[in-house]
Amino acid sequence: MPNPTNRFDWTTEHKRLLPIQSCPPPTTFAHKLETGVTNGDCLPACFAALLECMHRGKITSSSLDVAASNMRTQIVHWVKTNWERCTPFQSSIPVHELMWLQHDLGVSPEERAQAEEWGESPESRFQAYSKVCDDIYFSDTEMMVFASMMLERRPLIPILFRVWRVTGHRQDVGELIQTVPSQDFYTQHAVHEAIIIDLAHVGRVDGASAHYKLLSSASIEGLTKCHPHTSKRKREA
Repeated sequence: MPNPTNRFDWTTEHKRLLPIQSCPPPTTFAHKLETGVTNGDCLPACFAALLECMHRGKITSSSLDVAASNMRTQIVHWVKTNWERCTPFQSSIPVHELMWLQHDLGVSPEERAQAEEWGESPESRFQAYSKVCDDIYFSDTEMMVFASMMLERRPLIPILFRVWRVTGHRQDVGELIQTVPSQDFYTQHAVHEAIIIDLAHVGRVDGASAHYKLLSSASIEGLTKCHPHTSKRKREA
């Protein structure tokens, strides 16, 4: 029986490894998973949901709020534990620098003006990160952390996130903006198949309305109950 609070330990009977170089894009961007998590944990909720899809073949949890909160806690713990180390995908940049680049240097000038600067040392950055880690908006940096955690636990199940910027009147237009980790990393290491997860990034970039949502495509196609975007605005992942 898997640990209900640690989804990284769950079995993955429904995993689908797909070819990294030739996996087709989503056939539609209008169908996205609404996790129901509205407290800013949209990306941790997506992580929790994809692990549930691989384990159960569908999402059966009545709520993902607790799972998303647990996912944030686990990812933050990994970040702190590996603060001065490097991820498998960025062998020359320590974790503390990745976090600094994303959550200090990478925020808007308005946010930086109101926040405490992290400083240059790993120690000062650790203190600054510890003050905000429960509230920061997860992004591609945390996707890399998630992929690193999966690689540690399941070396034969590599993860590749494809992030699509989704716009349009009905959120039905998608443009690939990045993959996490880089496809080149896997190519250079002779890894040709991976769990490929498509994420839609919607809302205003770097704004309060920005959200990540899972698309029913690639390795979890058909494993999520997705619905077309409606005109009614929701602050959901």
